[in-house]
Amino acid sequence: MVKVDITRDVSLAKVFVSVLGTAEEKEQTMQGLRSAQGLIRSEVAKALGMRRAPEIQFVLDEGIEYSIRVSKLLSEIRHDAEKEEGERGK
Repeated sequence: MVKVDITRDVSLAKVFVSVLGTAEEKEQTMQGLRSAQGLIRSEVAKALGMRRAPEIQFVLDEGIEYSIRVSKLLSEIRHDAEKEEGERGK
């Protein structure tokens, strides 16, 4: 889970999740979460002592995966620059 946005009237909670893996793995994970929405909602109601928990929507958040890709690219660029600098110094 990355973050949760809840409406003012607590009727809806959007749960943003990050899933690393292939597109198929991401889809399977999202399907699993969606199929468990009812159970998760009832557990949230119990844990918070509420009669009715908010409706839960799961949203795939690819921000973390994007950050990892950018970080890898920057590392590659830095490595290539250091390699070039080393070759020029010989």
